[in-house]
Amino acid sequence: MGGNTLKNADFGTLLNGMAIDGAGFTIKNFVVESTHSFGLFTVATNAHITIKNLNIGSSETPVMGTLNATKVSESAERTSTGLLIGNGAAGFSFDIENVHVCTVLKASPETTNQLYFGGLIGNVKMTANSTIKNCSVSGMVQNTMAVKSGSANIITYTGGFVGNVTGAKKLTIVNCVNNAELKGGRHVGGLISTMNEANATLEISNCVNNGSITSVLGAGGLIYYNKAKTVIQNCVNTGTVTMDSSGLKQNTIGCGGLVGGVIGGTLTVDKSMNAGAVVIANGENATASASGGIIGIVNAGKANVTNGVVVVDVASTNVPASQVVGWVKDASYLEKVESCIYLGAVTGNDTVTADDVRTEGEAVATDNVKM
Repeated sequence: MGGNTLKNADFGTLLNGMAIDGAGFTIKNFVVESTHSFGLFTVATNAHITIKNLNIGSSETPVMGTLNATKVSESAERTSTGLLIGNGAAGFSFDIENVHVCTVLKASPETTNQLYFGGLIGNVKMTANSTIKNCSVSGMVQNTMAVKSGSANIITYTGGFVGNVTGAKKLTIVNCVNNAELKGGRHVGGLISTMNEANATLEISNCVNNGSITSVLGAGGLIYYNKAKTVIQNCVNTGTVTMDSSGLKQNTIGCGGLVGGVIGGTLTVDKSMNAGAVVIANGENATASASGGIIGIVNAGKANVTNGVVVVDVASTNVPASQVVGWVKDASYLEKVESCIYLGAVTGNDTVTADDVRTEGEAVATDNVKM
């Protein structure tokens, strides 16, 4: 395919059991323009599909995708965009392997009230266990939709690979790399924006985020926030993770080197490293918001960090900052911080020491956090 513009269209619907094997070929030299949810493929409800050995775009000719929908009202209007699959909210499952995407995906500032935006998949409800293996995304995924302070309706989910995941199944991501620059109004994650299902399981191993991440409200090097039973092992973030909330005061927002916030479920981070600076600029003295070298905040659920390494600075203005975990609502939510090494500097309002994690009003001792 070359020199074509796809308008409000896709390549077709994938039915249950269908598999696409690209045999290493590259699809390039085309542009996607849409006024609603889009992806190159749609997927039939409850289907299990396979996409493998496919390149979409290249560094010389990235696929350009633009979403220019019109915002209708302040109601929960939702739009989902991913280069492979846009809206999978009706439910499907997938195995994606050896797929490499180079794209520039952009959404207009007033696109919709809730936007799920991902380099591969916008929004998915898993109906069976699913995998993403040996894949990469490069280029840019940018959602500049405006954010209003205190408005629950203005919500965006931007992920290097997937915007939003629900469904009480298991998602495995292994040997994957995000090199794309990510920008979003809120909820931005290097691989996944939000793991939004309490009964789901997520396993991420041997993955890297190299892309810089910029958000107005909430950011994480690998995931923004987590509700699931999640294990992150042998992973690295090298991209700068920045949150700038100028003019806004939004409570309970995290900015973390690997995970922005834990709001339920359990999170275990083991043998993983953050090598990207973590910065909250203009935190506006928000309550329960913080930056952390590994995890921004733990507002609910349980979190464990073992054998973690943070080699860069963590900084906040007007909100707390910490080497490993920025803020914990209750001491019991942080089960373990053990055998971690911190090599950077920490600056912030109510900055904690290397052996503490800030909770509501008191510091909680941790074990073996070394400078």
